[in-house]
Amino acid sequence: METSKSLDLIRGCFEPADAREIVLTLLSDKMKFHNLRNLSSQERFGTPDSSAIGKLEHLKAAKREAELFFSEAIAGGNRITINSTISMQIE
Repeated sequence: METSKSLDLIRGCFEPADAREIVLTLLSDKMKFHNLRNLSSQERFGTPDSSAIGKLEHLKAAKREAELFFSEAIAGGNRITINSTISMQIE
């Protein structure tokens, strides 16, 4: 059995608007996941999921940084290269 695996999630050069959509969609999906996890914890246990809340704050900050980055690339008429690999290990 393989105990680790790497997958290319995103690889290429994109127009800024396309790169923005790709990255912000990924961030949004992760934010939805953690929002649902927090809501589930509140409904099941009556307490928020502190881990999910911390991750949401981190993702919100990442989204703000990404928005600024994409705005600058769009204003400059630049293309954006994205390389994103997912590394997984069985523990």
